Amino acid sequence: MFPMPAKEQEVIIRGIAYSGRPDWRSLLERNASKMPLRKPLIDDFLNDRRPALTDLELDVGGAPGVYALWGYYVATGQHEPVMRIMQALKWSKEKEEPGFAFGKLFSGWGSDASAVEKITTGGTAKWTLASYAERDRELIDLYRAEYPNQPPEVAKHLKDVIEAAALFEAEKIRKELGITVPVPTENNKVVEAVMQAVLLRTGGIGEASRQLALELDGARAAQGRRRRSPVLRLLGRF
Repeated sequence: MFPMPAKEQEVIIRGIAYSGRPDWRSLLERNASKMPLRKPLIDDFLNDRRPALTDLELDVGGAPGVYALWGYYVATGQHEPVMRIMQALKWSKEKEEPGFAFGKLFSGWGSDASAVEKITTGGTAKWTLASYAERDRELIDLYRAEYPNQPPEVAKHLKDVIEAAALFEAEKIRKELGITVPVPTENNKVVEAVMQAVLLRTGGIGEASRQLALELDGARAAQGRRRRSPVLRLLGRF
């Protein structure tokens, strides 16, 4: 694992902190001496100045937070992270939505300074919910079961997700959003966010790594980029 460039060490730090291991603090402390330039980030996690993945609010964590939650789902199979991603649908907007214009938003329209990031997060949630369900068909059953329980601002987008996933048309959702949805690319924080949740989970890492590689390759293919991240190559060693 080491030596590793200081910039990429954030992946290891977040991977340990987000792993869900009961000994994550001692594990982080033991490896801190190998990452001296990242001491401020390590101290933030050890002193609870940075939230755990389960406490990370998506209006703060943004699209990287969405991908981190998907990483957690891939590693554990638990539905809780998917349910959290689902709640971000309330921020999703479509370019043809009545009364809404991206031009106004990006020119400073509105009083919410975080509006652009929220809409990007909502769009990322909508597209990934559909694209992951294209590969993991059991997710569609989860969406259908949860649909009646969702508030209207979530349910209307979840309906679109269900229909798109059932017909393998997730790419249609991405095109209808009217914004660029962040996908994992080389040296991108989004890749790191996906990795951090699965990096040091106890057991099943090999299978999680292979599954994650397939998901990332699919996302890159949609954008015409197929080169594998060096971080993914690192993960394959565990």
